[in-house]
Amino acid sequence: MPYPMGVAGVRRENVIDLDECGVYYKDADRRGGKAYVGVRVREPRTYGREYEKVNLMMAISGEGGVEGAPARRWADTWEQGGTTIVRVYDFMQMILNDIGMATPERSYLFTMDNLSSHKNEAVVTLIHTYGHGVAYRAPYYAVDGAIEFFFNSLQTMLRANLHQINNIESLRAQLFQCIQSVNSFENYFKHVGFSIP
Repeated sequence: MPYPMGVAGVRRENVIDLDECGVYYKDADRRGGKAYVGVRVREPRTYGREYEKVNLMMAISGEGGVEGAPARRWADTWEQGGTTIVRVYDFMQMILNDIGMATPERSYLFTMDNLSSHKNEAVVTLIHTYGHGVAYRAPYYAVDGAIEFFFNSLQTMLRANLHQINNIESLRAQLFQCIQSVNSFENYFKHVGFSIP
């Protein structure tokens, strides 16, 4: 149900949490003092414009990864512009094409923040057309989002690989490598209260 009622009785494995973040590769500039332990901090600057970034839109599934078959995740990156309705719609269409129509045995619940492009009527109608549901997290209360905690882990993984990031292409490559290295997002969902397996 919409905020403030929340989500109850939905199995963790049937929840997909979605959000966006920006990853600035100026943060990987080792002249500023951040570096993985044992790697030099100062080195010649290898970057272009100071504020270039990779935007990441990502969705994670609450199902536990099975050996040989990691939990589902979907990701898209771009460099210019923000999160538009068209971008969210296309991303949601990609996910829905992958998971398919809801069935009596299984339907998914999408959780996300209340960004206007997430709440757009076309996006919500698309989700409902496939038979799945939507619940928005409480405004300005990111701690309800499993993906917010994954983004924090992602930042930590990227920092551990700073020595391999020299430009925006290598940042994107490391980003996808880190995303693919995670077998299960189950604990992120447990952490925010999705306790029903």
